[in-house]
Amino acid sequence: MIKRPLLLAAVIYAAAMVIICSFFPKLIIPEIRFEEKEKINVSGKIYKFEEKTSQVYVYLNDVKAESAENEYSQYFKIAIITFDVSSYNDLDLKIGNRILSECIYKPLKEARNYGNYDERAYYHSLGIFLKVQETSTVITDESFSIPGQFLNDLRNRLVRNIYESVNDDETAGILAAICTGDRSGLTDDTRNIYRYSGIAHVLAISGLHISLIGMFVFRMLRKKLRFIYSFILSVLLMVCFLIMTGSSVSAVRATVMFIIQLISIGTGKNYDILSSLSLTALIMLACDPLLVTNPGFQLSYAAIASVGIIYKNLKRFFPDDIFKG
Repeated sequence: MIKRPLLLAAVIYAAAMVIICSFFPKLIIPEIRFEEKEKINVSGKIYKFEEKTSQVYVYLNDVKAESAENEYSQYFKIAIITFDVSSYNDLDLKIGNRILSECIYKPLKEARNYGNYDERAYYHSLGIFLKVQETSTVITDESFSIPGQFLNDLRNRLVRNIYESVNDDETAGILAAICTGDRSGLTDDTRNIYRYSGIAHVLAISGLHISLIGMFVFRMLRKKLRFIYSFILSVLLMVCFLIMTGSSVSAVRATVMFIIQLISIGTGKNYDILSSLSLTALIMLACDPLLVTNPGFQLSYAAIASVGIIYKNLKRFFPDDIFKG
């Protein structure tokens, strides 16, 4: 570990965050001042949509929440407004719109029994402390992000094409989840089958997608273009793919590691998977320290760290040529 200062720094920083989250949570988790079922007005800028079976989650950043009954307000980096499908379809919302919604505040639910799903802990690990139910909404600024809206429309178009091309809705829902990250078409039975089989990660856009697609595109471009052009096009494509598919924790991790790997190729340096993983962890935890409590973050980093350690030791028992691409 001493030979890898980035790994040492990542371990120390992650351990410090675990201690703070476990024993001093008030230092990084804001106290919500709103009461349950209180009417509040929430304003912010839309940056993502997430469609569920009967609802649509609208993600906002730069959020201001004001009590409709009392004279106080709070600011949040991120918030989620839950829309009914009918009210969402009536509004024609776009990425980048600023909206003002009248909402009903409901605290995030905590697990009743140990081991059950803990909504509060999960959303806190993503830096989300406010999730409310919309009752009425107006668009206060109709300007929108052209690239963001294009990627959102592209994803919706791909999902529609999948459903039109596949006769079976259940199969189409699985393909849509694997290819675009849209899991709104998955039935509860399908989710349970994959969950109980231990392969639920197949239904999410993960690091495997980024690694396979990114390196494939880079190698194809490299056959025709200089490195700098191949690098720029590959990175732009993978960042767009990341945004389009929802930017899961493991996908963000894989995208940053992919960029680091391309930089190592361009500079002629040896790529060290553990150092790359450590730098990625430091970047992500600097942006959101609570990610250290996120199960997806923990599993993703533990898996890649294990691969890095096992790969290094396996090389001792096999000829060098077997590990060359």
